[in-house]
Amino acid sequence: MRNKPFRAKLNIPNSAANPVSDVGLVKGSTEAGALVTAAGDLRRVRPDTPRVPWSKIHVDRQYARWVGSRMLPAHGQMLAALAYHRVLTTEQFERAFFRSRATAEHWLRWAERERLIFRFPAPASTLETAFPYLERGNRAYAIDWNGYYLLHECDPDAIAGWSYRTVARVTATLAHKLQVNEVWSYFMAAARAAHLSSMGIRPGLDRIIDLERAPLHPVLALGCASEPTHKPCSARRDLSATTARNRLNRLVRPDAALLLHIKDPGALLIGPDSSTSYYIFAMSQALNATVQDTSWTYAYIPDTLPVAVLQELERDGTSTFRFCCLELETGSHDAKATVEKIKAYVRLYSQPHVWQPEYGSRFPTIVVVVPHSAQLPRQVELWRQHWPMQTAYSVVITSLDLLDLAYQAGRCDGPGAMLRYACYYDGSRAGGADPVPFADAFSITGLPGSLQAS
Repeated sequence: MRNKPFRAKLNIPNSAANPVSDVGLVKGSTEAGALVTAAGDLRRVRPDTPRVPWSKIHVDRQYARWVGSRMLPAHGQMLAALAYHRVLTTEQFERAFFRSRATAEHWLRWAERERLIFRFPAPASTLETAFPYLERGNRAYAIDWNGYYLLHECDPDAIAGWSYRTVARVTATLAHKLQVNEVWSYFMAAARAAHLSSMGIRPGLDRIIDLERAPLHPVLALGCASEPTHKPCSARRDLSATTARNRLNRLVRPDAALLLHIKDPGALLIGPDSSTSYYIFAMSQALNATVQDTSWTYAYIPDTLPVAVLQELERDGTSTFRFCCLELETGSHDAKATVEKIKAYVRLYSQPHVWQPEYGSRFPTIVVVVPHSAQLPRQVELWRQHWPMQTAYSVVITSLDLLDLAYQAGRCDGPGAMLRYACYYDGSRAGGADPVPFADAFSITGLPGSLQAS
């Protein structure tokens, strides 16, 4: 007797039924001919355009050092993050590094005029087809020549994968990278929301800190646990680490590996050491005294430490590290390909000697993201049918439009509203039909919206 096929019944918010309209990047003021050569190489000497006299802007290492002397340290970290992720949009910059669209656009315009970054000329059919969430005014940026010179002076490894021959070429790989970075930016926004909520930020008074009424929420930081595919292995990495990564890649190759650093709030706000008062002072200065919001620096991990070091930090009981393997399902593959991917993770789970050197003693959470919420039931059905682990939320499934709804809720009702928005489904066999907030999906006790918070 044949078993009836599993049918996932999910309660999806009605407001997510209509995804963002499919519109592409608008044509920038920098013409494609002024940006790249006929061979597709990024121009070092750029002809003037009606908007910007590019010939008057110096492009050399000395000028890049001078521009760097005028920048805040946080701005240098933003450039390094852009080099790591290769391409970021205006909205991704806003979610990860700024508090408003206007502030993000102001800094991006300045960085573009100084040739630190360049803007992709649009329309580009590859980007429009593979990344339908680009709306008017949401442009894509990458590192320009002066940005390369500046980063090369500070940290050559940060810009090791940059090449003027490939950085400006619009390919399907670049469009896929944009989608992966979209998910990363939403997770960065959630980490920033945890910081702002723990510091007592209230809706309508975004820059007022109320430490006396601040709830003791866990503080999050987000990093990327794996090097990007376009970046070669650094010389600092030993042969054993490279061999372990190769063994892992033979089984699965996730689109990204994210690292969640969950810090005990008591260690930050009421700890005995002098760094506690400095943390409160620095956060207060960042939010109250400056125009540029640098609160993201506490929610961003620029470099990921080896697993052995992370495990050593966990032993004091004030920090927890959790790895997440990101799988972006764009809908271009059929169900058979998805099942094969699930079976690959099953084979990986059965070989602890392969994944423990990369992720530690805890198997990473698999995060599956689809473009639209209408694709969620099918993904949940496949994972619950073929994934053998009974652990709740060993597989977390969501969609880009639900993540955007959570982000918009945080902008309207305060940072805690983003963390309370239920948009994550359990992909394990023990999962129910209702979505849960960020804290419950990743088992973080104490965050707003968590069932354990009350």
